[in-house]
Amino acid sequence: MMKTFPRARLAALASLMVLTFLSGGWLLRPHPAAEGGIYQQARLFEGVVGAIHRHYIDSLGEGDLYQRAADALVSSLHDPYAELLVRDSYRDYQRQMAGTEIDIDRGPAESGWEGRLSGNLIAPGDEVLSIDGQNTNGWPTERLDEAMRRGAGPTVTIVVRPRGARSPVIRRFTRTEVHVPAASRGVLLADEGGYIALRRMSAGAADELRAAVDTLVAHGMSSLVLDLRSNPGGLIREGVAVAGLFLEPGDTVAISVGRSSKRSKIYLADAPGGWPDLRLAVLVNRGTASSAELIAGALQDHDRAVVVGTPSYGKGVLQTTYPIGT
Repeated sequence: MMKTFPRARLAALASLMVLTFLSGGWLLRPHPAAEGGIYQQARLFEGVVGAIHRHYIDSLGEGDLYQRAADALVSSLHDPYAELLVRDSYRDYQRQMAGTEIDIDRGPAESGWEGRLSGNLIAPGDEVLSIDGQNTNGWPTERLDEAMRRGAGPTVTIVVRPRGARSPVIRRFTRTEVHVPAASRGVLLADEGGYIALRRMSAGAADELRAAVDTLVAHGMSSLVLDLRSNPGGLIREGVAVAGLFLEPGDTVAISVGRSSKRSKIYLADAPGGWPDLRLAVLVNRGTASSAELIAGALQDHDRAVVVGTPSYGKGVLQTTYPIGT
């Protein structure tokens, strides 16, 4: 039986940090007591941040110092799955779990624009001069795309010099949140077989898969290939729900063991899809991870599916997000 073990994806932290260099010298202060209390350690941390902010040779804002300290604290855990999410990275994480992403819609033309992009934001050979007033000289394509999709506000303004043109043009686009399907459209194969790829375990993944399977079953499918290759996982509840589509109510899907018994949990199947006779094969590879592995493991443990492919990622931990006030 596959077991998953909670380990935190940290979105909040508070701790202490000792820094020893300042303006090329050393921070000199009386040696603190070995068993100093939390208040004393907090004062030490505040003092170090304040001293660096006031005296360090490079100008560093206090906010940036706290951010660096927080990042360093998370890194000190030496946990590849512990991560501090702030601002854009946290919004991206939320969108990923919700199954959405930001798309760019074309807007009205300005400055003599004649619609030469034909549905593309930037044509080959065009020079992007600025995005929302920020100079983009030397930016790679990935950074340009990130700035257009992740910037602040519902619209983005770019200044482009089209290839062969002397004068730049201005374009405004609308940022739109769109749904990214977790399940592919089902394909009916020969001999009453069917194929569905489940790409991620975002919100609604189980419902999308149920609908796709129902459609194929209605057209005569009696066996299904469920493709979990390169599925990085996602929400644990969706992984449990997907496995539950093919199991009996009450079957154990996974067991998580936490630091204390209060944090341990047994996940059970409770909403079968209604296809008890559907033959099932599951495809996995090295990119199959997290809750996608949970699905494959549960179906294999209950002899409900044949798992085919290469060894999966082998994550074996359950992450939890802890929000904090800012």
